[in-house]
Amino acid sequence: MKKTIEIAIIISMFIFLTGFQEASKPVAGHGGRAIAGHEGNVVEVINVEGYTYVEIESDGKNTWLAAPSFKVERGDRLMTSKGIKMGNFESRFLTRKFPVIWFVGTVEVIGKDKPEAKPAPESTWKKVDTVESPAFGSINKADDGYTLEELIDYKKKLENKEVTLRAMVVKVSGNIMGNEWYHVQDGTGGDASLDLIITTKDKVNAGEIVLITGKLGLNRDFGSGYRYEMIIEEATLKVEK
Repeated sequence: MKKTIEIAIIISMFIFLTGFQEASKPVAGHGGRAIAGHEGNVVEVINVEGYTYVEIESDGKNTWLAAPSFKVERGDRLMTSKGIKMGNFESRFLTRKFPVIWFVGTVEVIGKDKPEAKPAPESTWKKVDTVESPAFGSINKADDGYTLEELIDYKKKLENKEVTLRAMVVKVSGNIMGNEWYHVQDGTGGDASLDLIITTKDKVNAGEIVLITGKLGLNRDFGSGYRYEMIIEEATLKVEK
């Protein structure tokens, strides 16, 4: 019992010092400048005095999390900060031992039917999910820039450096953790239709040709299944007429 109380005090101090954010506030990540954490669908919820315990499922793997009390239901989508991992943790409130549980300080509950955020009325941005790949050789290489094929060839030399690329936006993934995520192609690579992920604050439409400038990252793992061999982050996009 004494050990359990001591563990609870340690966890409480951690959450107090790191700062718990209520549900619906965004969890930084995917370019949001914070460590990637946990993400999945809620399959079980247990509320006790001062705490909410949730079990989430992601890619067939279940994970238990705990945080200061917040509202959540089975079926909701949950994203959290990384937190502290505890092994063989015994809850005195639940009289239950968890082989592994994460105590987290930041939580976002997406909800089952949360409507997609829409642009302001004055915005000309319209979300178009996908378009066909550009034809081979149809997009001119940017001045002082690279083709996508060249970025792949020189990626080791260009890692963490600012690069420029002209390409077509072929897929709009929407706002993920504070950034817009786009798939772009430039017609290089022959039939392979080489594809690259771009993260940015800028909003553009699928089908538009854009001049992209940003930092090239390699082998980036954001957690929750977001893993990329090559990506351009914090990009600026200029739509070309």
